[in-house]
Amino acid sequence: MLALYRNLDVIVAKPPHPADPTVRTNAAMAQRLIVKVFWSCTQFILPPCMADVDTLTSWMNAFLETFRRPTLHPYIDDVEELNIEPEWKTKKWIANVLTRFLKRYGSPKKVPIDEPWAKQVALVFKERHAEEATTAMLEVLSAETKGQQLSQRVAHLALDFIEEAIETAALWAVIHPHVDTLLARIVFPYLCFLPSDEETWVNDPSEYVRKQYDFNDDFTSPRMAASNLLTKMSDLRSKSTILPFIQYLLQNVLDPFQRAPVGSQQRATLARQKVGAFALLAAVKAKLMSKQDLSESFLSVLKTHVEPDLRAEFGFLRAESAWLLGQIAARGWNEFSAQLGEASLRGCVNLLEDSELPVQAAAAGALQFLMDQDGSSALIAGVAPQLLQRLLQLMDNMSDGYASLLPAVDKLVVRYPDEIMPLTVPLVQRLMVAFGQSARAIIVDGDDEDDEMAFASAQVLNLISSIISGFAEWRQPSREEKASVLHSVEAELQPLLSSMFDESHQVFVEELLDILGSLIMQTGELNGKLSPFLLSLIPRMVHGFHDWAADYAEHMMEAVTGYLRFDLPSVISLDGGTNAFVPMIKRLWSDNFDDSDANFGSRIADMLILNLNKVQPLSNELIQQVIVELARGAAERCVKTAPDQTALRQRLFSIVMLCTYVDAGSVLKGLGPTSVMQLIGSHSNDLHLFDRIHSKKSLILGIGAILCTRGVIDEESKPPLLNLAIRLQMMIDEQRTSNCQAGEQVTESLAALSKDTNGTSPFAFAPINDQGSDLEDDQDATNFVDDLNDADEGGLEKLAAGTGISVETLEQLNTNGTIEHGFFDLDALAEEDDDEGTFDSHPLDDIDEVECLVRNVKESTADNTWWSKVPEQDKIAMEQLARRTQ
Repeated sequence: MLALYRNLDVIVAKPPHPADPTVRTNAAMAQRLIVKVFWSCTQFILPPCMADVDTLTSWMNAFLETFRRPTLHPYIDDVEELNIEPEWKTKKWIANVLTRFLKRYGSPKKVPIDEPWAKQVALVFKERHAEEATTAMLEVLSAETKGQQLSQRVAHLALDFIEEAIETAALWAVIHPHVDTLLARIVFPYLCFLPSDEETWVNDPSEYVRKQYDFNDDFTSPRMAASNLLTKMSDLRSKSTILPFIQYLLQNVLDPFQRAPVGSQQRATLARQKVGAFALLAAVKAKLMSKQDLSESFLSVLKTHVEPDLRAEFGFLRAESAWLLGQIAARGWNEFSAQLGEASLRGCVNLLEDSELPVQAAAAGALQFLMDQDGSSALIAGVAPQLLQRLLQLMDNMSDGYASLLPAVDKLVVRYPDEIMPLTVPLVQRLMVAFGQSARAIIVDGDDEDDEMAFASAQVLNLISSIISGFAEWRQPSREEKASVLHSVEAELQPLLSSMFDESHQVFVEELLDILGSLIMQTGELNGKLSPFLLSLIPRMVHGFHDWAADYAEHMMEAVTGYLRFDLPSVISLDGGTNAFVPMIKRLWSDNFDDSDANFGSRIADMLILNLNKVQPLSNELIQQVIVELARGAAERCVKTAPDQTALRQRLFSIVMLCTYVDAGSVLKGLGPTSVMQLIGSHSNDLHLFDRIHSKKSLILGIGAILCTRGVIDEESKPPLLNLAIRLQMMIDEQRTSNCQAGEQVTESLAALSKDTNGTSPFAFAPINDQGSDLEDDQDATNFVDDLNDADEGGLEKLAAGTGISVETLEQLNTNGTIEHGFFDLDALAEEDDDEGTFDSHPLDDIDEVECLVRNVKESTADNTWWSKVPEQDKIAMEQLARRTQ
């Protein structure tokens, strides 16, 4: 294949023959195909034959010769046509290969451990080809500076290669002499407001907005690659690159723009370049905010050159100014919020009324971050309804680009529920229209290739879910008024939810299940029961689960929990209502599903069992059937579960014991008393593995119920069971005390840490420690980057150092979920009182296991048949527990 490639290259290297110009074109296309085959063969694992020095060298030399050779095609005016020209498509795939080699085999220290021959490949590539490839990339990138054409796709890949290359000292030595040209004449022009941008801005502003937020462009756009290169350069080698270049832009773009007369051609030209300067500042903002001297200068630049441009005469400059200020606000920089936050917020609010659509869209995008600043609440609360109305009008005007507005709408809903919730119904109506427009091709025509439309549709559904959840935060109206509005929202959503379990909706089923779960929860909280429509979805959900949606069990959890929690009597009254959930649970416990699915099944079973217990008089025979079936299924899966899967084994064993708690007689009869006692015995030897309080609590409740049975188990077995229950209660008491003390310590330490932190919020993002982060010219970044990754992975160690709390304590709290929630709500951390240290409501939290055990022991020992055989220390322990219930 290499010989064929070289023969084809001879043809492509010559101008096309006048008699048959297609020969050269066909040769270039065949050449491209060979490079694609090579890329496919080396993309995921390197064939051992590549470890041969001669083989690797021959391929690399052939590729580099093609890549460096100027193209011979006629001038092509259309950018997209240039991208698909055969010579440039060959160069694109060569650039893919070279970039992949550099990233995967650019250093012997980074080679994959599953490719033992790769170290030899990495050595050869580093010593013989990496520097030449770097030079070739720089040559290709400089083509446009010499009046030659350059494919945007190849430019993107070449910049991506250079971004990777700056980590290595040897390759940086190749780049460094050209860095001024690279930044000023190659990278910077890609960031400026180009003639093609202006054409789209004027002729199709909605398309301009869409392209600004098109995440697919991130993989092909030279502008994005240039921005990524600047970010990497600022992280690793800013002293000789980014910082001097910012000074150059101040002297040659920003300051001259201020001095240029309004209406002059000079000012118009500088305005287009100023867009590039703003893009550069956004790319390197983390570096500029990392040290006091840099941050002070950066803030001065924002005050002098950025914020005033919210009122610039150029629409594109107003848009870029709003965008940059939003990017800065997203970092949670306190000095920015204090000095420029209010002005930026007011400016962007005003820009929503701008005469140009892209400016309005940019302002809306910035508002989602500016609204998070301290002090913004009073300003936004006063105009929140008007802001929402304006954003909805923008959605109508922006066609497919409306997705960029949704985060701002979501922020309004979340932060200002009292102001926004009265507009809930028209808002949902507008969102339903937007979803129907963007999702139609996917649902009706089965076109699931349009990622942009699918993403926009999913964002709409996520926003609807946020709106419904917002009812919990809506304080002003009465409960009845809120219920009435929510009922109207449900009516608007019925057409969508009615068909959500059709397989045609599979691409959106996760988002739709989130909506259904939120709607059920909020309806239940407000009304105490569910509507006939919501109940009618149970059979459809169960059918969808068994037909195609079993993989979405996790997303069904909230909906199922709501059904069981709020309206179980109505659920039971449905044909197959309660029974419908049992086959779902048992299927998740079957061999066809993994341990995570079995865990979801156990969580559903938890809710079903404990809620069934509340309505036991309604249908005792049905409950007995369900309880025994669940107990048997959990016991069978528990036995099959590997011993090292302790968390799942705990949950499954807890299900058996909860079933026993609800109806011990039926469970012991259905499973056999010997089997149940053996199951308890096997787990009693592993009490130290019971890290969940709920697991220990379930066992205590089950034991208490067994003690109350008569003639089912030997009376001699009851004293050891009581001893086990007492030991479990002692473990629970110790764990609750430990969790409470550790939680208070974390709350105090995190609060102190938050107060001591200046500049940026410690929870918004990890502050950059700039000390020593800039590499010397002869220093590789490999170890530096690895150290950063290691540090990120050691999050608990860093938190321990900052709080003075032991890593062991933090690990325990992390297991319970305390740290995760406490990070965002220190007050809530101190107030939480559920057993597992989370904020999820669970019926088991409402049961006092001590009271149940004391009551069961008193009842079961009324005839003194086994109490006399209880050891004295256990009797004393029970007396102490009894005093706790008085």
